[in-house]
Amino acid sequence: MNVKLVAYVLAGLLVVMGGVYAVGELIFSDDAVSSRVVNTPDVIDDPQEDVRSSVDNEYAKIVEHFNQQDYEQVIRLSNRFLQEYPKNHFTSNVLFKIAESYYRLGDLAEARNGYNGVIKSFPGSQMAKYAQIKLDLLGKVDDSSTMDSFLKLETPESGYQECRDLYKGRDFDKAIEGFEAFLSKYPNSDLAPNAQYWLAECYYGKDDLRRAKREFERVVENYPNSRKVPSANRKILMSSQKLARNDTEDKLKHVYESLYKKYEKRDYKEAISGFKDFIQKYPDSKYVPNAYYWIAECYYAAANYQDGVYNNTLINFKLSQDNFRIVISKFPDNQKADDARIKLKKIERIVFYVIARKAYLAKDYTTAIENFREYVNRYPSTELTANCFYWAGICYFEQEQYDNALAEFEKVRSEYPKHHKAKDALIKINEIKKLRAEGNGNPEELFDSEFVRLEKYYKNGEFANLVVEGERFISNNPNDVNVPKAIFLVGEGYYEQGNFANAIGYYKRILDENLLPKEQEIVQTRYDNCLRNLDGNSTPSQSEEGISPTTNTISDDKAKLNEGVKLCFDGQWNEGINILSSLKGKFTPGSEDQALLFTWIGAYYYNSKDYAKGKYYYSKVDADKLRLKDKDMYYSGFAFSCYRVNDFDLALNLIEQFKQNFNPDNTYYNGLETLKSAIIRRQQGN
Repeated sequence: MNVKLVAYVLAGLLVVMGGVYAVGELIFSDDAVSSRVVNTPDVIDDPQEDVRSSVDNEYAKIVEHFNQQDYEQVIRLSNRFLQEYPKNHFTSNVLFKIAESYYRLGDLAEARNGYNGVIKSFPGSQMAKYAQIKLDLLGKVDDSSTMDSFLKLETPESGYQECRDLYKGRDFDKAIEGFEAFLSKYPNSDLAPNAQYWLAECYYGKDDLRRAKREFERVVENYPNSRKVPSANRKILMSSQKLARNDTEDKLKHVYESLYKKYEKRDYKEAISGFKDFIQKYPDSKYVPNAYYWIAECYYAAANYQDGVYNNTLINFKLSQDNFRIVISKFPDNQKADDARIKLKKIERIVFYVIARKAYLAKDYTTAIENFREYVNRYPSTELTANCFYWAGICYFEQEQYDNALAEFEKVRSEYPKHHKAKDALIKINEIKKLRAEGNGNPEELFDSEFVRLEKYYKNGEFANLVVEGERFISNNPNDVNVPKAIFLVGEGYYEQGNFANAIGYYKRILDENLLPKEQEIVQTRYDNCLRNLDGNSTPSQSEEGISPTTNTISDDKAKLNEGVKLCFDGQWNEGINILSSLKGKFTPGSEDQALLFTWIGAYYYNSKDYAKGKYYYSKVDADKLRLKDKDMYYSGFAFSCYRVNDFDLALNLIEQFKQNFNPDNTYYNGLETLKSAIIRRQQGN
C-alpha cells in the first residue's frame, strides 16, 4: 500500500470513527507531566481560571487549533513555538502535536520522523511511550492491510485522550458523548475510572449539578480503589452544597419577587410588611439589601407630598430615610447603596419644602416665606426651586402685597420658562395686572403692556424670552388686535435663533391668513429663506409643534410614520429618517403620533452619535403619550443622550422615571443601572 492509499484509508477513518482517535497531548492527563503543566490539584473546577504565562498562552493556542482539527495551523504554530521557547515543560507535548498532526493529515513519513524525534529527545517520558504506540501502529499498516483490520488498531489510550481534549476545550456535550462511548467500549480499561470521573466533571462544568453528583457517585461505587475516589467525594459534597444553596435561593427569589410585585401595584402597606418579615426570616439572603431599599421606596411613595394635604408625609419620609440609611451603612458595596444616597438627598430637599408648604396651608405666611427663601438658598438649582418662588409669590398675593408677589412670579417666568409653574406664574402676573388696571379704570392696560414687552424683547435681541412670552400672549389673547404682530415677532424670534422649522410655521400662517398685508413682502422673504435653510439642513429644529398641522392627509401621514419607524427598527436608519423628517409639523402637537415621531428621530440622532440633537428631540416627547413598548426605549435613549452631553441631573431623573415604569426584567434596566453608577462616580470626581 503506497502513501496516498494510506492517506485515503485515514480519511475514511475520520468519517467512520468521527476522526482518528489519537494519543493527543497531556494537558489535564493524570500523570506527572499534567500536574507539572497546570500546577493544580488533581481536580480542576474551572480550567479557564488558571493564570497562564506567555508560554502557557502560546501552547494553549496550539491545543485550541488541534482540538479544532486545524492541523496545518498546529504545525505552523508549533514550529514557531519551538523557535521562541526551545526548552520548556511543553516541548515534548509540542513535538508530539507536530507528529500527530502529520499523522492526521496522512503524511505518514513526516509523522514517523516526528514520533522518532519525541522518543530521541525525551526517552522514558510519557510522550515517548505514546509515540512508540503510534510507531507500532504505523508499522502494522502495509499493502495487505484492510479497512477493518486498520480500525482494530485503535487503543483505549487514544480514545480516552481524544475525550480529554474535548473537555479541555470546554466542549462538554461532545466530551460527554465521547466518555460515555469510551465506558461502553472499554468498561474494564485501566482508564475507565478516570473516564467516569471526567464524565462527571463535564456535567459539573455544565452546571447540571444533580447529574454531576450522580456520576461522581458512580466513581465511588464502581471503582472504590481508584485514586479518583477522594476527588469524587469532594465533588459530591460540593455538588450537594451548591444544590442546597440553589434550592434555597430559588425559593427566596420567588418570595422576594412576589413582594416586589406588591410594590409595583402600589400596595405599599402589604409590601412593607412582607419585606420586613422577609428580612427577619432570611437575614443572610442576598436579597436583604434590596428588601431594605424597597421598604424605603414604599414609604417614600406613600408620603405623597404632592397631594396638597400632606397627611403623614413627614412621618413616611422619616421612615424612608431610616431604611435608606440602613442600605448605605450595612451594605455600602451593594448596587442599591448609590440609589439610596441619591434618594436621601432628594428627601432632605422635599422635607424642607413640605415644611414650608405646611406653613402656607396653615396661613402662617411669614414662616412659609422664610422657609421657601431658605430652601432657595440651600438648593438653588433643584426640581423644587421654581415651586418655592411660586409659592412665596402666592403667600404675598394672598396678603395683597402685589409688588412682592410680582417679583416672585417674574423669577419663575424668566428663570424657569419651561417649568410647569411658569404658566401658573404668568396667570398670576396677568391677574395682578388686571386688578391694577381695573383699579385705574383702564382694563386694556394689561394687553398693551404685554405686547410692548414683546417688542422690547425683539429690539434687545432677547429672542428666547420673545418666543416664550409671545406664544403665551397669542394663546391667552387670541382676539387681541396685536396678535398678528405677535405672530410675526415670534416667527422672527425663532428665525434669529436659527430654528427655521418653527419660524416657517408662523410666517406661513401670516401669509395664508393675510394677517399683515403691508408686511407681506418681508414675510414672504423670510418664509423663502426658511425653506432654503431647511432644504440645506443648516440648523436642527428646536421644536416642531408651534403650529397645528393643516394637512388633510392624516391617514397617509400615519402610514408613513409607521413605515419610517419600521425601517429604523429594522436598522435601515437612513431610509427611515428620510421618511420621519418629512413628517415634522404634520401631526397635532401633544398627540401620540407626534410623540412617536420625535422618539424615533431622537433615536436616529442618538444612533448617529449626534447626542445633542438626540437630546433635543427626546425633550420634545410627551412620555405619557407613548405606548409602553416605546417608552422604555425613549427613557434609555434620552438618558444616555443627556449623559453624553454632561446633563447628569436630567439623566438621573430620567432613570428614576424609567424605574417607576419598568421592573428589573426590562431589557434596558441593567444598562441604565450601570449608567447611573457611572454618573455618580463622575459627580463624585472618581
